[in-house]
Parts: sequence; structure tokens; C-alpha cells
Amino acid sequence: MVAFNSVTEDEKTEFIPVSPKDSTVTKIKLTNEVKLFIDRSYNKLQVYEVIFNPKIDSAKKLTVYVSLDKETVIGKGVKSHRETSQSSL
Repeated sequence: MVAFNSVTEDEKTEFIPVSPKDSTVTKIKLTNEVKLFIDRSYNKLQVYEVIFNPKIDSAKKLTVYVSLDKETVIGKGVKSHRETSQSSL
């Protein structure tokens, strides 16, 4: 729920169909690609990646990164199949 609460109203309108249930959560290794999206002070080896499924059939997916404590949003961005864009915190 912390990931959903971090999403702006504009992001909800554009990317999220109905609710936080329209997302997938995966515990992933912290890679160099993921580091581009998150707070630089985060020093763990893993992170939760919450991907919100788009309202329409789109390659762009809103992604929120949550720390292992499951309470702290450490970054977010919009990912696509070909490119990645970053939103800063």
C-alpha cells in the first residue's frame, strides 16, 4: 500500500486502472539499472519492485521501489520495453 500511496494523482490517472490490486510486487536484486531510480543512500542488496499495470495496452509501466522494511518508498519511474525514464524523489 505504501507504493500506491506514493503515486501522484496524475500518475494514477495515466497508469493505474482501479486500485493497488492492479500491480505486481517482486523482490529483486539491486542492479545498476535499478540504482538509477532510487535514493542514493539506500545500501541494501535487494528491493521490492512494484509494477502497476497500465490502464490501456501500453509499453509504459509505472514502477515504484520500496525498501525491504516494506514501509519506505525509495524511488519510482516509468519503464518501457525500449527505454527507461526516471522520476526523482
